Amino acid sequence: NLPAVPLCMSSSNSRTGQTRQHPKAGFTFPYYQAWGASLGPTQMHSLQSCMQARYPHQNRRPTVFWRGSTTSPFFSSDVHPMDNTNMMGNDRVKLHTEAEFHQPYLDAQLFRILETQDGHERDIVRSLPGKGLAGKVAMEDFCRSAAILDLDGNGWSSRFAQLMQYNTPELKMASNMTAFFEHLTGPGHAMEQFQSVAVVGERSLELMTEWQSDPTRLIKMAERMQSDIVIHTGSGDRVK
Repeated sequence: NLPAVPLCMSSSNSRTGQTRQHPKAGFTFPYYQAWGASLGPTQMHSLQSCMQARYPHQNRRPTVFWRGSTTSPFFSSDVHPMDNTNMMGNDRVKLHTEAEFHQPYLDAQLFRILETQDGHERDIVRSLPGKGLAGKVAMEDFCRSAAILDLDGNGWSSRFAQLMQYNTPELKMASNMTAFFEHLTGPGHAMEQFQSVAVVGERSLELMTEWQSDPTRLIKMAERMQSDIVIHTGSGDRVK
C-alpha cells in the first residue's frame, strides 16, 4: 500500500510533485508525460554526446541565458488574471525586468505573455523595460551560452529534466516544488542555485566571472548533472 503523501498539483496538467515545505514530504513520482518521453541509457548517452559535439564549451557566449513565458502558479486568465498593475508579482516578469540591469552577463527575456485576459497583453508588454518581448529560441540553442537559468512556471520547472541532459551549467532558482527526481541533485554538485530573483544578477556575474577565468568547475558540474539524470531517472521530459 502507498503511504499518504502531501502533494502539489498543477492546475494546468496532471503533474504531481513534492512540496519541501512539509517536514515529512515522503516521495514523488513521475507524471504521465515523463513516461511518454522516456529515453533509455543508450539514447541518453547518444544525445549527450551530440550536445558535446554541437556546442563545445570554448564557443560559448559568457552569459547566463533564459527565455520563457509568464506562466505562474499565482495567476490565471479566468480566476486571477495578470495585468500591468500586478505583473511584478510574477517571478518571470521580475526576472525579465532585473535582466535589463545586468547585461551582458544575464540574458533573460520573455517571449510570450500568458495568464492574462484579452486586451491586457499589450499593456503588459508596454510596461516591460527595454524592447519588450524577445523572439522564441529553441531549447537546445540555450547551449550557445555559458550557463542556463531555470525557474518554476505553473508548478516546478517541467523543462529541468531536459536541461539536465545538456552539457551546460545550470543556475536554478530554489524551489519548494520539485520534480520526481530533483532531490537527487544538489547545489554545488550538479547545479548552482539562487534564492530569489533579487540576487540573480549578482549570482550570474559571479558565475560568468568564474567562467571567463577558469570554467573547469562549472564544466565538471554539468557533466555530473548529465550523469545524474541517466543514473537516477533513465528518462527525459518534454519541454512545454
